[in-house]
Amino acid sequence: MTEMMDVDDDLKRRMPTMDEALKLAAEVFPDDHPADADAARPWALARGMDEGDDVADFVRGEARCDLLQRAKDYRKAAPERALIAARVDAVAAELGGGAEDRKDASAAIEFSIKAIDAAGGPAAFAEEPEPLTDAQRVKLEAIHASLREDFALRRRMLLTRLDVTMQGFLWGDGAQGRESDIVEAIAARRAKLSAEPAPFEVEDALHMSRARAAELAEALAAPPEPTNSSADGTALRSVVIGAVPDRGGQARKTRPGKRDLMPEWTQRKEGEPKAKGKGGRGGRGRGRGGGRGGG
Repeated sequence: MTEMMDVDDDLKRRMPTMDEALKLAAEVFPDDHPADADAARPWALARGMDEGDDVADFVRGEARCDLLQRAKDYRKAAPERALIAARVDAVAAELGGGAEDRKDASAAIEFSIKAIDAAGGPAAFAEEPEPLTDAQRVKLEAIHASLREDFALRRRMLLTRLDVTMQGFLWGDGAQGRESDIVEAIAARRAKLSAEPAPFEVEDALHMSRARAAELAEALAAPPEPTNSSADGTALRSVVIGAVPDRGGQARKTRPGKRDLMPEWTQRKEGEPKAKGKGGRGGRGRGRGGGRGGG
């Protein structure tokens, strides 16, 4: 009985006050929220509250459910937002924007508007793409689909390797008692990494300016720069990995050698009995080097 009373007291402590519920409802429903406690009950009943339910708890629950739905909708719209951000970044880059001008979508849009206005308006950049035949479009769509599938597979592989590596760090002795801190430190960055490539379409390439197309063609024609040089200055190459414990699985150490596979032959000594058996070639006297009948 005492334990049940403790549970009831704990639930009461977690129940929101009317002021807390009204404040949250005002933030979530700025245009449709109860103004005070008297308006809260009719508002809750209109939204399906049963008689006898706690009004403050219902109001808070409605606000929280709406927030969860918004979060789900936001995640669903992630590919569309990524496409818009990629296109805005590409436009800003083509207009000469640097890293600071393109630090986010808002900055890229602001820079692009200023650059276009300074150049005389959108008409100064109007370049209609050359028309394609149906066969050319089908071929471009097939190339685009193939490359996108390949890049998606590569990204999934790299992200899987990243997740496995981070899991390995969490299993290490150095992470004991700090797992939550490590996960919180990398969760936000990991969430931004998508397995899907940049959502560009064939039309994006067709509407590219001729100047940008020439720059890309020149970059693709240039020989690739080596990435394994020790002078590239990356922080990754300055990391020194200490002694790593043997995890086993070294096939060379467990593979049998020739001495294990073949018996060791030694010269027979005088006085040792001959091995029993019929021998190989030769039978009982008629074969070459046979047993009986040697004269």
